[in-house]
Amino acid sequence: MLLKGRADIILSSEFDLSNIVKAESYSLAKFKKLKEVKALSNNLSIAFSKNSDEQLVNHFRRAFKELKGSGELDKIKKKWNIIDR
Repeated sequence: MLLKGRADIILSSEFDLSNIVKAESYSLAKFKKLKEVKALSNNLSIAFSKNSDEQLVNHFRRAFKELKGSGELDKIKKKWNIIDR
């Protein structure tokens, strides 16, 4: 989506991005890491369209923060064997 102009930025782990790039026959050199988000450096990812309603994005942020703060996110990770790197 990024290279097709449908998104301005993506959030992904390097591992996942390298696999996606390889599958689409692109070069990883076309991408530039802007910031590492250690809290998301695992096998989980989410993306929103650059045209997404800001209320929706903020709703997700609040819900994610609540899941993390309550310990529920850790339970989900454990259930699905998701290991933070």
